[in-house]
Amino acid sequence: MAEYSVISATIRTIFDAGMIIAQPTLLRFYDGQKVEASQINNREFVRLNIIFGQSKQVAMGNSRLVRTVGIASVGIWIPSTTGHGRAYTIADSIASIWQVSTMSGVIFRACSLNPVGEDGPWTQFNAVTPFQSDELVTA
Repeated sequence: MAEYSVISATIRTIFDAGMIIAQPTLLRFYDGQKVEASQINNREFVRLNIIFGQSKQVAMGNSRLVRTVGIASVGIWIPSTTGHGRAYTIADSIASIWQVSTMSGVIFRACSLNPVGEDGPWTQFNAVTPFQSDELVTA
């Protein structure tokens, strides 16, 4: 499953389904999607960005294994007056969706939470989960 379009669609589908259950009222956006102030209206929100790393061949011979790696980075924006606890709760929800699991051919690693900082009325954190997907290419 090393096709970028398939991997990204799979990750988005898994993320969306998990967040609907874990945080049903939380606004969700995706990489490349513009976020307008009128859309969020001072409500907390998340944005999923899928960042691919370098793919490589990891096996030789008649059957070759190609590994595609990357990170699923979820920006978490909360009002600065909320306090960090809410960001931690959202990050826990994100980690519970896919951390240390394999789903639909995508292997997810441990999730990390990184503070980004404040920007006006918002505080941002990033919940980052490395992933990999392997594809067997036959000669």
